Amino acid sequence: MNQILPVFLMGLLAVPLVFNSCQGGFKSQASLTANLASNSCKVTLQKGQALKITHSYNDTPQEFSASKLRLEDSAPKGSSAFQKSGGGDVVASGSALTAIYNNACLGQQRDVKGAKLWNLVSPDGSVEPSPELVRQAYTIKLQKDYETSTLNELVNNDPCVVGVSWEQNYTTQAVFNDVDNYQQGHMASIKAMEAYDSLYAGDLTQASTYTTPVRVAVVDSGVDWQHPDLQANFWVHSQGWGIDATTINSNLVNYNPFDVSSIGHGTHLAGLIGAVSNNSIGVVGTLPFNAKIMAIKIAKLDANNELQITSTYVYNGIQFAILNGANVINLSLQMTGSSFDAVTSSSVSDALASGITVVGAMGNGSPGELVDGTTVSYTPAILAPSQGMIAVGSYDSATGQKSSFSNYSTVYAEISAPGAENGVSDGIYSTLPTSKGSYGRLAGTSQSTAIVSGAAALAVSMIKRAYGMTPSPAEVERLLEESAVKNPNLSSYFKDGNQLDLAALVSKIHTEYPLTRTNLSVGENDGCL
Repeated sequence: MNQILPVFLMGLLAVPLVFNSCQGGFKSQASLTANLASNSCKVTLQKGQALKITHSYNDTPQEFSASKLRLEDSAPKGSSAFQKSGGGDVVASGSALTAIYNNACLGQQRDVKGAKLWNLVSPDGSVEPSPELVRQAYTIKLQKDYETSTLNELVNNDPCVVGVSWEQNYTTQAVFNDVDNYQQGHMASIKAMEAYDSLYAGDLTQASTYTTPVRVAVVDSGVDWQHPDLQANFWVHSQGWGIDATTINSNLVNYNPFDVSSIGHGTHLAGLIGAVSNNSIGVVGTLPFNAKIMAIKIAKLDANNELQITSTYVYNGIQFAILNGANVINLSLQMTGSSFDAVTSSSVSDALASGITVVGAMGNGSPGELVDGTTVSYTPAILAPSQGMIAVGSYDSATGQKSSFSNYSTVYAEISAPGAENGVSDGIYSTLPTSKGSYGRLAGTSQSTAIVSGAAALAVSMIKRAYGMTPSPAEVERLLEESAVKNPNLSSYFKDGNQLDLAALVSKIHTEYPLTRTNLSVGENDGCL
């Protein structure tokens, strides 16, 4: 080694001895033991210091700490479901709620299914807990009017309930030697090639040795897992290519989450994050080597052939990502109404507490809106103040100006990335399902979010390869923000005018985590990653 190890690194060398006996975490049914052991016994790095993760599924989510029933402060805007009557607040017949349950409790206390809230979840007894999830979201369709006092009694008398709130709806956020790399104008804007030159020292034949595999959960419309420019970079479940979270509450779970979006939304994002690189075809992902795309489908087609995405699906998809070792979660989504979603928020909190960086879209508008957290509040964007939850706005890679469609906020939008080139008509070039031509352009904060997810994954990959530990979500967020270009054209729209700069990110990591520059390693942390 040509340089003296910094003092903090000496502490890192001792970490395996300190944390080898890490115990705790939620005690669940046997089928979940392995997943929980690997996700409740983690060590991360933050500013050079090793931190033990203490997340436990025994803890009450902050979102439901005051009450297990949370309705009044998060009712869908414009909804008539929440009414007043002489006897108190009433939730109208036909309303949809999401109930989060502790599945281990359901497995151990079967008698609770005969009474209490579970009767509303599964009146015919057809719904069963998934053995893959510790906490699971279930949809409740009310068949009659309920006073909130009655619902509150049902919720609090069921010991397996974690929390109940409205079921919210979401939309995806796209407006519409790799031979096609020349079409990826956004790569020049984020200085991607300069970053790769610095990282890989000009030798792509050895590029994979400079990073380590990183699992990026694309929680979206599904992904075309047959795509030749994606397939080699998939994380593969023992039963298939990922999971269709819309089937988790059924008796036939689908582990082949094919993209059902009419525009190939999830497949487009997967390519921006981690398309196979240096394979003589197609495009380059933001994480060009060692990407492992975890395809999690949270959308299904309704009777009108439109995408249906609910907070139940989003919650279960994120939980699956947590329990299967995701390092980064991409949420290119926006609630259809301006409100707060306690269900999705609690799942994002679980992910952050488990050491997973979460990247979410600021959302699109016609034109984009100021998200102020009061009159306009979109989930997941308004979750950005949580450390490690990164909300992303869009700028035009050709002009350096905010994209007309991008929602904005100097409080919530912490960084921006290209979401269009020369306006909406020229979107970002990436993979599409083979049935839709294999490659094409889409524009939106969805695309910006996926590019930042790829950058976050690159940071995780570099540091984990050298130090044997992943950086904490807060550390990933800090590295991205502090290395960002401060674009004055964006300073009125996004925090500090932050614009993703991949070359500066790599340089900053090389400086603050010097083993990433020398391509040396201190070794793995006893499998606690």
